[in-house]
Amino acid sequence: MKGFATKTAVCLMVLMIIFYVSPGVLADWEPSTEPERPIKGGYKIDIDKYYFDSGSYSHFGECTSGYVASFSGYTGYITAGHCIDGIANPALYYDYDWVIYQPSHLLRYSYYAGSPVAAYGDFSYIDTAFIWYDDVEPRILTVDAYGNPVNAPVVSYYSWNEIHEYRTLEGVTIMKTGFATGVTSGEYEYSFTEIKTADGVTYKYLIFFTYTSSPGDSGGSVYKRILERIDGEWVTEAKLIGHHIGRFKYLGIWYAGAISADGVRLEVGITPLTI
Repeated sequence: MKGFATKTAVCLMVLMIIFYVSPGVLADWEPSTEPERPIKGGYKIDIDKYYFDSGSYSHFGECTSGYVASFSGYTGYITAGHCIDGIANPALYYDYDWVIYQPSHLLRYSYYAGSPVAAYGDFSYIDTAFIWYDDVEPRILTVDAYGNPVNAPVVSYYSWNEIHEYRTLEGVTIMKTGFATGVTSGEYEYSFTEIKTADGVTYKYLIFFTYTSSPGDSGGSVYKRILERIDGEWVTEAKLIGHHIGRFKYLGIWYAGAISADGVRLEVGITPLTI
């Protein structure tokens, strides 16, 4: 989840961070002075507001690039809708627009990473934003069998029926990549086609997992890591599940919440790209 002030109690964060990856991995996948091109899932993105009247920028916060997708003839990538207040192209209504940078807004003049063309939900609904950018590749930053950082190709994604009706994720180790906590792992617990939280917020295609997360991880990809032996070498691939949006308390226990990629496809037509 992004490092902004939390808007509702449902998204209060657990403070303890447990790293799944070995020491030193974070420095490799979160460079502070080098851009990542093509843009892939799992890297830090900075969100700015650009004010037309003054020609100035205001830094809004940080999130994580999610999976690569296509939408209405565009290519790009998704992140959480609350990363941009659930509003795309607000210039139609306000005096500012959103601009995304990577890896740091302090270097915005050279690290432009796209602008939102669609957003659905802000701490509600499917909490998804689509960022239009041409130079993308359907890979997710993760770790290989030896704990080394690797950009794994997204070879497929889980259908909502697989997740919710057939519960194929039960007993499967689930991975999440976010810039704040890195690559963490956990298990599937619950899924909901629609659920209303205790404070009245409604979400669709929401899945609960036990992986660790923290502010800044919002938008990061959630996936199953696949290790295959090809020509005598271990090859790391990813089967996409969805994108991380925050932490939720359910039946007295805190869980990490993700929105199904196939649910987003069914709801608004944003389709994950695969290799």
